[in-house]
Amino acid sequence: ARYEVGHGALVALDPTTGEILAYAEHTEGKPGLHHLPIQANGPAASIFKLVTTAALLEQGLSPTSTICTRGGLRKLTLNHLRPDAQRDNRCETLTEAFGSSTNAAFARWADEHLDTALLEDASSRFLFGRRIPFLFGVGVSAPVIPTGSRLGFARAAAGFSRTSLSPLHAALMVASVANGGKMMAPRLVRRATRGDEVLYEAETAELTRVMEPMTAASLTDVMLSTTTTGTAKKFFIKNGRERIPGVAIASKTGHLTGGDGLHGHYSWFVAFAPAEQPEVAMAALVVNGDVWTTKGAVVARRFLTDYFAGKDRAAQ
Repeated sequence: ARYEVGHGALVALDPTTGEILAYAEHTEGKPGLHHLPIQANGPAASIFKLVTTAALLEQGLSPTSTICTRGGLRKLTLNHLRPDAQRDNRCETLTEAFGSSTNAAFARWADEHLDTALLEDASSRFLFGRRIPFLFGVGVSAPVIPTGSRLGFARAAAGFSRTSLSPLHAALMVASVANGGKMMAPRLVRRATRGDEVLYEAETAELTRVMEPMTAASLTDVMLSTTTTGTAKKFFIKNGRERIPGVAIASKTGHLTGGDGLHGHYSWFVAFAPAEQPEVAMAALVVNGDVWTTKGAVVARRFLTDYFAGKDRAAQ
């Protein structure tokens, strides 16, 4: 409401149990919309780089693997997939490229190390194209990974396809990394009683094994760069100081503006914290109108600030 965004949503959960900690929405621009956290109407954008990075790590890359590229900030062409020693002057590690969300780097890495089958397998393990059991019906996040097109595949791996994603699913994705590769079933109701009688008691259940613990640990290291050196640094570090002191945040941003019949400016921020001993995993999505007013990272920072400040007050 403060930034007059069209609509947005935030979901937070306990990564080890799947218990929902926050389920919120704002629909100023579209008052008829409801349950935005479980609608998969918007593009995954660069959040899909989580899938690509996991697949690359499984194929032998490490957080320190390095590549040199050029361009690709707003669009990718076949030219970006061709190495050019004279022009490739942006050299980054996987960690640095993830933090800065370098599209050309992920497109080239995917072109060199992955294929459609590998990326589809990784996306399926992250539950793209699959139903997520929940109290309410969750929209299926539909993967769009072209076959038979080298450029189309590379673009999809970098987050340029029309793959869709719901905020609840996005939160579950980062929660699986926080939980050593295990994605837990989300639950909204802890228990129901009638007097002293317990009518329902939620049980913790594992949905799927997304990745091995070593891959999750490496992906966590990579994700830390987003707030320390990457696209969200300015939202979490001011004048060299952490805005949320002592809390390491593993995260990813994603942005997509218009095109292909898409209206509005989509801004994602997904994260878990503290990175070394995760307590909360979350996803924030802000959909601006014709003009950018704020980003998902701003909403997420306010939530995480209040969450950890609240824990400090409780400890005192």
